[in-house]
Amino acid sequence: MSYLRSFEKSLPPEIKNQIDQEAQQNLVSIVSGLKSSLEDESALLNNYFPALHRYVSLYKLPKQTLVEVVELLYAQLSKHMSVLALNSTLSLLSRLLKNKKNLSLVLDQKVLYKLYRFYMSSSVAKTHLLKEPQVFPLIKSILELIKKAQKYFPKDSTRSTFEKFEAELCPGGNVSLAFLMMTNLVNPRVPVPEDLVEKFIAYWEAHHRFLNVDMNMCAFLGDASKHTQINWESFLGRIYDLLSSSKRELPSNGPKPYKIHDNLANIMNMAVHKQSQAHYMAKFIVYSLKLEGNSLQLFKKFILEIRSQFKEPKKGSFGVTLLKKLCLHMCKRLRRSKENLCEAPSEELLQAFYKVVKPCFAIAVHTRQFQEAIGETCSYLSFLVPQEFIPFAFEQAFVLLDDFDIPHLFPLNMILRLLRATLDENVFNEKERIPQVLQVCLTEMSSSDMKKTCCVLDIIGLISSLTQLETVLMGAFEEWSEAFFGSLLEVLSELEEKEDDQTKQSFFHKADIKIRENLERNFRLVVSSVENTLTQEWEDTFLRYIRSNTAIFACEEFGVIAAVLSEKNSKFVVKLQEVAKSVLSSDRSHKEIQWFVQIYSESLASCVELSEISFEVESVVNLLLEHQEESIQNLAGLVLHNYLVGLVSIVPKAYKGIPDWKVPSQENLETSVKLLEKYLGSQDPKKKIKTLLGVVTALNRFSSEETHPCQLKIAVHTREVPRALKNLTSLVWESIKTTHQTQEEPKVLEGFVKVLSHLLKNPEKTIAVAKQEQQSLKHWRSLQSNPTLPLKERANYDTDSYKVLKAQVHLNLRHAYSASQKASNNYTEILNLLLELSSHKFTSVAYSAQTALKKGLDNNFVDEKEVVAKVWTEILEKIQEVLDCDEQLKVFLELISSRQGVLWSKAVQSRNQGLVDLLLKTQHKEDTKIQSLLFNVFSNYVIGFSSPVKFSSKEDPVIPKDHFEKVWNSTERILENLESYYWRYKLYGLVYLLLNLPSINDNQKLNKVSEVLLPLLLDDNADIRDVALLTMNTLLRTKAQCTLPKPEKVQVPLKNFTAKHRYLDLSDLENENLGKLHHGWTSKQFRVKQYSKLVYSDSQDPIFKFITNPENSQKLLSLLAVSHMISEEEKQVQNPRVSPFSQLNFLSCLNNPSKLIKMLFSGTNSSEFGLSFACFFRQLAQVYGPSGLEALVAQASSYIGAQKEYEQVCGEVLSGIFAGTEYWSDFSLPLGLLEKLCKEGSFESMSVWTQAFNFMCHKKGCFLGVKVYKVLYGALENTKRSKKMLSLLKEVIGLSLGWKGVDLYPELLRKLGDLQTEYFADLREKISGVVAEIALKLCYVSEFPVNDSFCCEKFRENSYLVTYKPVNDFLDRFKEEGDLYKFLPLELFSKMYTFTVDERCFWGYIKHHYQYLFSFLTDSNTSLVQQTKRLLNNSSCSKTLPVYYSQLLELIRNPPEWSWQFTSVSLLIVTYNYLHNQYTVDPPLELMTTYLKDPNAEIRNTARDCLTLIFKNLDKDSFVEEFTQLPQKEAAALGLSALVLSCKEWVENYHGKALMALCSLRKGSTESCVKYTLSEFWKAYKPWWVSYLRYRDMFSEEEALSLEDFRSEHSYFA
Repeated sequence: MSYLRSFEKSLPPEIKNQIDQEAQQNLVSIVSGLKSSLEDESALLNNYFPALHRYVSLYKLPKQTLVEVVELLYAQLSKHMSVLALNSTLSLLSRLLKNKKNLSLVLDQKVLYKLYRFYMSSSVAKTHLLKEPQVFPLIKSILELIKKAQKYFPKDSTRSTFEKFEAELCPGGNVSLAFLMMTNLVNPRVPVPEDLVEKFIAYWEAHHRFLNVDMNMCAFLGDASKHTQINWESFLGRIYDLLSSSKRELPSNGPKPYKIHDNLANIMNMAVHKQSQAHYMAKFIVYSLKLEGNSLQLFKKFILEIRSQFKEPKKGSFGVTLLKKLCLHMCKRLRRSKENLCEAPSEELLQAFYKVVKPCFAIAVHTRQFQEAIGETCSYLSFLVPQEFIPFAFEQAFVLLDDFDIPHLFPLNMILRLLRATLDENVFNEKERIPQVLQVCLTEMSSSDMKKTCCVLDIIGLISSLTQLETVLMGAFEEWSEAFFGSLLEVLSELEEKEDDQTKQSFFHKADIKIRENLERNFRLVVSSVENTLTQEWEDTFLRYIRSNTAIFACEEFGVIAAVLSEKNSKFVVKLQEVAKSVLSSDRSHKEIQWFVQIYSESLASCVELSEISFEVESVVNLLLEHQEESIQNLAGLVLHNYLVGLVSIVPKAYKGIPDWKVPSQENLETSVKLLEKYLGSQDPKKKIKTLLGVVTALNRFSSEETHPCQLKIAVHTREVPRALKNLTSLVWESIKTTHQTQEEPKVLEGFVKVLSHLLKNPEKTIAVAKQEQQSLKHWRSLQSNPTLPLKERANYDTDSYKVLKAQVHLNLRHAYSASQKASNNYTEILNLLLELSSHKFTSVAYSAQTALKKGLDNNFVDEKEVVAKVWTEILEKIQEVLDCDEQLKVFLELISSRQGVLWSKAVQSRNQGLVDLLLKTQHKEDTKIQSLLFNVFSNYVIGFSSPVKFSSKEDPVIPKDHFEKVWNSTERILENLESYYWRYKLYGLVYLLLNLPSINDNQKLNKVSEVLLPLLLDDNADIRDVALLTMNTLLRTKAQCTLPKPEKVQVPLKNFTAKHRYLDLSDLENENLGKLHHGWTSKQFRVKQYSKLVYSDSQDPIFKFITNPENSQKLLSLLAVSHMISEEEKQVQNPRVSPFSQLNFLSCLNNPSKLIKMLFSGTNSSEFGLSFACFFRQLAQVYGPSGLEALVAQASSYIGAQKEYEQVCGEVLSGIFAGTEYWSDFSLPLGLLEKLCKEGSFESMSVWTQAFNFMCHKKGCFLGVKVYKVLYGALENTKRSKKMLSLLKEVIGLSLGWKGVDLYPELLRKLGDLQTEYFADLREKISGVVAEIALKLCYVSEFPVNDSFCCEKFRENSYLVTYKPVNDFLDRFKEEGDLYKFLPLELFSKMYTFTVDERCFWGYIKHHYQYLFSFLTDSNTSLVQQTKRLLNNSSCSKTLPVYYSQLLELIRNPPEWSWQFTSVSLLIVTYNYLHNQYTVDPPLELMTTYLKDPNAEIRNTARDCLTLIFKNLDKDSFVEEFTQLPQKEAAALGLSALVLSCKEWVENYHGKALMALCSLRKGSTESCVKYTLSEFWKAYKPWWVSYLRYRDMFSEEEALSLEDFRSEHSYFA
């Protein structure tokens, strides 16, 4: 079985065979090692995972082995794993499955969902891990793998996954989670059943306010649309409505749709969906397009709707991105149809598609923005419709090139993208254009814009690789080639003047192509496609040029030209050598010598056969070394390095035709070894250092023996170099040692440090550089690939030049991996020497040694972790020796502090014992710099902390025994000394405990720790108290895991549940196991956790004794209140305009480390509610029960009605206890406290109380909610407190009772109706908040009509909108009351609009009260009128049902005669309502036309504005006739005006007629309307009237002259 890929087959035979053999050997050793080490995490992480990553980068992994490895690793995910191992496994799996197709593999999606759920919500994981630095990256990796593994989920997973998460879509459920899982835990290769498509779209309509739901559904439908089994026709209108909802273009002064941003869900989405929303939209649109049906009309309408985005780039890139993606997916559809995977688009469909996108493309081109996207669009369209598109695109590009006021990079990039299709015989094959393109290239080369020059070189290089330049240019070739070479040298020489500018390094395209790389590739291609006689002329020109010019900043670029010419003709090197020697022998300036020698050295790097030519490189090196100037001596190393590389490199001889390579001969290899030995031998150290550097950087070209079992055996051809090379590094090493002992000159030592640095990590060909080359080659390939070809044919379509370049880049990558995976033989010795030099007396030497050490440790070699661990130990030992010398201590602390933090990133947390000792011994140092570095090291330890505990989503975590013992030993030492510590170190000790306590799963040991911790809760220092509380929280959580029984999962049946009824009566609500809000929404049986009821008794536990002591309780709670006071003071001092994050700088944390610690462990909680305090009481409630908390509750109860901060602590006690009552059977203790609070509490800071109730109801079932609800309901009797009780009731209803409390609400609504609201605006606001919460929790879409408490509106087959009748009754009560009562319904509807998830629910309620609300518009109270207008305007931007839309139209057709204001507002409302539902409802044209004839001018103008919006994406041709025939002149003018103004982007067929009809009406009462319309027309069309898109040509001569005549009438100078 061959392991070779197509480009590797073009390599020389001996190298091909080597690669094939080593690929097989390496794979066998890795896979067998992987299987045998599955239980050994460190072997997997340190050896086999890195080896597998390296293997995938270098070789093709056979499908069979790939499946085997993926199955092995996937099985590991359900076992116990540490976070580090899990993260590595997930990322390796993601990499293995990336872009892989057709593997015979089935992966169970439940494994990944369980992992996601465990790390998102498990308290076990949260106890052990830091959320931000550890859990989030892990969740991201899980979601990335879900996306990559989708294709291999079971084929029947779609329905089961949908049913599992459907319950979460109940009112108040977790919508983001439900959509994330429903759309991604399914196999996209399986067609979705049509009934499920209907449900998905229905749920999307209900939740389209969530931006993340839009994203998930776009991606889901993009995949689903590929299957031809689904008939999309019936869904298209609804889908387009939803697709355009977030991208719709609306007037800037009009209302905007309301969208919900869920930041956490958006982060999750970014992890799953790597592409933009436009990508998935385009995918759906393209695959749903058909000639029959209305898909094309809807597509055209959609494009018309967003067309202004093409003309106005400031509106963002969505329009252009969508255009690019539409063309990309059409190419993919064509490609897939050739593979028989989908229905092929017919020629007519492609033409219809092109007709829609062409105007958008034309406009986008002339805005000259988003160059990359337009370029790619050119490429796709040139293959889709070549005959129509290529001539048009060339024409547009040349139009832009003729304009000298604009940059020309944009049109040149377009030409570059068109070349492949133009020169392809099977696509277009029109070579006549190429001479014109090549002539343009000569004029466009310029040093002032190197990006443009790079693009020109790409064009010439691409033409060279696709055809012969001579055959294209014919007679003009010689003249062109001479001009090209001359221009190239001129442009490069001018780089000299741009020294400070970034132009020389200017990047081009996303592949970061630098000038050198671009020049090298393209000039090679040009040279390889021309005859030898021509290149000899170029050689002479080049030599003449470099003798007469010195462009010192372009040495590299001129060197590239010399190297490429030498590759073609090796005798050219000798000519350059003669020039270099003559220059060195004569008295030339340093600049000139540098110029000639650098060009000469570059030419040496191209491999040359010694047998063909003999060199005198050594004489040049000696001449350089003998020169007086140091900068010239340094060039000796460069010459040597390039010569050595040239001797042993494999270089292609030709880039076209049959592949032919230059492979180094035995003579070359022997010469290279002699050179190495000669220049590493004894020499004057000063001179030696000059040559050493060149030799050392060439070393990675020579292979060393593999020493590690996990090292890939990469055969580099230099392995035949004789054994003398074995001692090479030790030779270098010896000479360094002697120099180090004898020479004390800083310059020489710095040079040696550089040599050492290169020995540790060779900068010449690092993996990063090789991968960057790969990336730019990928970009180069995209310029010459055909996107419509099946993947299997892609490799055959690649040009010869691409295959050779790819093989060459791959050889470089092999060298880079070969060099990077092995540490140098003397690695540890070199590190030790660098450590020694790090504290050298010369600071320059010390600094360069420190930098070299950091670079050397940041390596990729195989046994890196062991080496780093050794260095870490060395540094800690060295620190112990220099504890008394502050300056040296700083040097070593710098090495392990976080500025580069290399040692930390290598995960050597096992050294934490040494860290604890270090902090202990240095705590009394007063030097701020040392304290700052120590804090830095410590912060790094905290952030880089990774728990070695192994987790599983099913069972308890496993704590490794050796880790447990280590942690306990360190903990004992900290506990012994904690009292005597300086305050900052007390904090360090506490944080160490905070991180490591979860690993101590032994109750007795935890009791020992708690004895020391408890007094710190009452410490005088507030920072220590805060961190001690966090640590205590962790201890209590760990204690709960050790001592409390695990809950069981039980099945709960509901008594009165039917799918139709779905609601619970009070007897069900009292059921303790009723579960969370979504349980019971879709089925009468569900599984919930059942906690056994514990009998708590007094215990000897130190914490129990502490909290039952009234004195301690009193002191603890009062200190918590003091903490609130301190944070209140800090807030008043803080700048309100600056976020707390930005004020958290390093120095502020140095003097107050608890800030950083609190932020890391509990987040920046800007609210006043003390979340960590409430968590502390929750843990106490869980572990110690009612008997343990009596003293605390008694104390808290005494704070009711006291100062704000004290009452706040009472709220934290109350919410914490309620949240921790899972194991309680008697709730009288917290309920008693709540009752007293409701009667006597002052509730001064209401936001804190709502957060407290939020905390206690979160994730709790109705069982507790009902009890709390009853207490609050009872407290409504007291009118003074009713406002505050209502705020709390809203939280309880929203989070705990929701739709399940249906039986409780009628009584509550009656009570609310009785409250005196007319004079109390704030009470009205609270009532409307509660009623809106009830209304929205009991409104949804049902499949059948529901019982008597509800109103049902049928709007589609099996679809009813259900609203709650008591809410409508509540509103009806106010219609009979006086004017002051009108504000309550208004506020209620405003709240409903803001908080609703499904906008149709809002319409479901408001439609009963349309007439009543519209009557407010004529009210004498201006405030009421303004609020009504605002509500009606905002609500018009929402999703409605056709039935409600027609009711609204009916109402507006028969308005109250006396109200013109009513009509103006209502016309706008109807228009916006139509725009937001335009694909599912008919346009209100008849209504608007009627109002064009209205006697009131304002109404007429409003109707015109409305028609302008409505016409934007309608077919308008038939309307010109209709408006012209209107008897009323004004109505006709306004209608025609709306037609003209509705399209300002391009000229449509009707424009000429409409404008002529308008011009005929320019006299009399319509004059102002006509003038306004024509002036707006000229604003939009004047710039491109005669240039670029030439709009004038689209009108008849008569029409054009009339319009121009109008324009001249209005000239200021006329």
